[in-house]
Amino acid sequence: MRYFISLSIAIIFLSNILLPQNIKDNKCPDNIPDGFLEVAVRQKSEGELSKGITILQLECVDGKCNLISVTISKCWEIGDKNKSTVAIERSSTQDGTLEVRNLGDRLEVTETYNDILDGEIKLHYLFGYQLDPKSHRASKVTSFSGGFVRSYSVLKRVISVELVPLVAGDNYQTVEVDLDCKTILLPGVQKNK
Repeated sequence: MRYFISLSIAIIFLSNILLPQNIKDNKCPDNIPDGFLEVAVRQKSEGELSKGITILQLECVDGKCNLISVTISKCWEIGDKNKSTVAIERSSTQDGTLEVRNLGDRLEVTETYNDILDGEIKLHYLFGYQLDPKSHRASKVTSFSGGFVRSYSVLKRVISVELVPLVAGDNYQTVEVDLDCKTILLPGVQKNK
């Protein structure tokens, strides 16, 4: 007894046996390299560069990524002194607040968070990176761009913000920055009376 199988049925059968499940289901995470990328940025809006600084730290392992942002605000008059505040935020591909796509030598990152007053806000980043030749991990930021558009319902305004990276020297990836405040407000433990 002979069995005749069409070519298309044979290809479907073989692909189900030979291809890994994550490729068949198209769930492979864009070949995102493992690594740690870090860059400091300032916000630019309406032609003015903010004195506040945000440090963005993107870490990816096995296609799962976390983005930590640490912001040191510009000086504000608080009480009798000028003071800066610090804010720390985290987003993650695991909790759905972060999306990361590999574009070859750049990672396209979209961070989503909800503002109490203005609803969902999306921030867009493009991290250029270089792989370490030994570990094959993304370890060096070669370029950066980013920004967001925010609608302030209370102010009845829409503001476009560009994120401008601090640029280091040729041989270093660190930058010295003078802050405009001598005092920073940080969280502490309240004394019991």
